[in-house]
Amino acid sequence: MFAFAAFDRIERQLWLARDPLGIKPLFIVRGDGYLACASWSSALLNGVKESWQLDREGLASYFQLGAPQDGLTLVEGISSLPSGELWQIDANLKVCADVYWRPEQGPEGFETDGFESLLHKVVGEHLAADVPMALLLSGGVDSTALGCFFPKGSAAFHLDSPEMQNAREASEFLGFDFYSENSDLVDDWEPWLFAFSAATGGAFAAVRQPLLMSKAMAAAGFKVGLSANGADELFLGYPRTPAPGLDPLVITGLPAYEGAPAETFAEQVAHIFGDDANFLSPSASSEEVECEHEKMIYRLKRRLEAAANQVGEAAAYRLFELRTYVEQDLNPTLDHASMYNSLEVRVPFLDHRLVSYVLRASSNDLIHPELGRKAPLKRILLEKGVPGRIWNRAKVGFSLPASSIVAARTTGLRNLRELLEDGYVRFFPRKGLLVRDFQRVLAAATAFAAWKRAWIDTGIVRTKE
Repeated sequence: MFAFAAFDRIERQLWLARDPLGIKPLFIVRGDGYLACASWSSALLNGVKESWQLDREGLASYFQLGAPQDGLTLVEGISSLPSGELWQIDANLKVCADVYWRPEQGPEGFETDGFESLLHKVVGEHLAADVPMALLLSGGVDSTALGCFFPKGSAAFHLDSPEMQNAREASEFLGFDFYSENSDLVDDWEPWLFAFSAATGGAFAAVRQPLLMSKAMAAAGFKVGLSANGADELFLGYPRTPAPGLDPLVITGLPAYEGAPAETFAEQVAHIFGDDANFLSPSASSEEVECEHEKMIYRLKRRLEAAANQVGEAAAYRLFELRTYVEQDLNPTLDHASMYNSLEVRVPFLDHRLVSYVLRASSNDLIHPELGRKAPLKRILLEKGVPGRIWNRAKVGFSLPASSIVAARTTGLRNLRELLEDGYVRFFPRKGLLVRDFQRVLAAATAFAAWKRAWIDTGIVRTKE
């Protein structure tokens, strides 16, 4: 994972590059006679010019999709360098962009031995460090499978959650030193979110969990963490993802908690981003919202078509999730939150070699009639003898304490009301999974309200009349 800028003083050329899966961020701004770049947009906001304009298209993408997509940000003129690209910029600021990585079109078929050998190699490389490191361990399939390639005596970290006992048992089986921390670390979120947005320039609806995790890990003395981020999207871990070509007999044998795959792209989009009729929008009328919605769906379909052209239909829906939800929401959220707390988080499952290899797998390679979803990872757990009671279960996931959830709802409602009154957004709760979507709306409203106080209320970012 990397993002860098290198200046060739002899040739008077600037080189910009980002890692293939967009793990590390790189923001750029181009103006009359200058180009600037930074890992956090706050550096550009504070250092390039005195005032900026709010990007309404970026704001719509943030509220509708959870994060600005397609290189957009909340500020006009500031964009994100596309992942997997190398830019060569001459003295006249002419840009020559090269897409240096796409998933490789390898031979048909998926070999379990080849996958396990590659995963072992990738994890080994990610373990190189001369500072304290820990595995982010939930006790689920993905993180426990990563732990199988760690040496005994490694450290495992778990932020208190309903999966605490599973994580503790997995750590004990793997021979790890187990660290845990209470998740109720923050009494008042708003000052912390404000400080985070002011420091990084970012607003992320789902930032609370990674902020808590990285703060707790840093307080425990760790400098590096390894995360299983991206595994669910890569290995068909969620029923939201269509699985073309999957044997119907496999579907009937899946445990109820794993669920049958979605049949359409529309179902996938609704589960990732929320029902398309339940979102906040900066538009002023229903007609404008309908137009925004059509543009949003068109862009997402284009991303799916591009994925299909690269890896074929069987893997297209997985690559789509990696290129949208993972690259443009999960990755920047995790990286900004962890680096804000001086913690580097590495993500082995997003190593480009591993991604290319697993995208060659068919749906039947990843969903097995006896093992269920994420079959290649479950085979590793079985081979290593990890007790099934630890990982062979429904996903639970991290959740905030009940008191924090109640407080977050109260804060979210207040922030949403203020944004509606000030004309920043309109809320359109017309249909769909309203409870789930409304929780997303409240989280997005609170994160944006903190960003607004840091950048708009201070006069650095202005709104157009």
